[in-house]
Amino acid sequence: MLINLLSQQRLKIFSFIPLILVGSIACARISGTPTATQPVNPSDPHVEISADVTTLTIGDLVTVIGQAVDIGLPYFYVSLKDNGATEFAELVTVTYENQIKSSADVSQVLELVSAQGDYGQVVITLRAQAVGSTEIIIGATGEVQSDQGATWSGGGSASLTITVINP
Repeated sequence: MLINLLSQQRLKIFSFIPLILVGSIACARISGTPTATQPVNPSDPHVEISADVTTLTIGDLVTVIGQAVDIGLPYFYVSLKDNGATEFAELVTVTYENQIKSSADVSQVLELVSAQGDYGQVVITLRAQAVGSTEIIIGATGEVQSDQGATWSGGGSASLTITVINP
C-alpha cells in the first residue's frame, strides 16, 4: 500500500513537469543584441529614357521620351553631346505644366522640333540634320520623398546615343 501511495505521489509530481516545462518555454527570454536594419529608401528618383529609333538618315524624326520615376512636379532638362564634344549642352527645359523655359540650338547632328512635358514625362521630337552621333541625357528636378518627407531634389537618366547615317 505504501508503494502504491508513493507511486501515486510520483505520478502527481511527474504530471506537473510538463506544465513547468511549458511555463518555462512560454516565459523564456531571448537574449542577444538585435541587429540593426537598414532604413528603407522610399524613393529612387531618376529618369528612364527611351527612343522610338536610334539610327536615322538625314531628315528622319526621332521621338525621345523621358519618364520621371519618383519625382513629382518635374522640371525636365534635356541635354545633348555630339560626337567629339567634351561636355553636354542643354537643349531644352520643359516643366510639368508643358512650359518651355529655355531652348538652344546645341547640336550639329539633331535639331529640336518639339518638346512637351507633363506630370510624368517629357516627349522630345528631334530631326536628323547631319551625319554623326549624339548622346542624349534627361534630368529632372521636383518633389522627392525622403525620410524627412517631401524635399526638392531630382535625378537623371543614362545616356542614349542617336546615330545619323548616310542613306
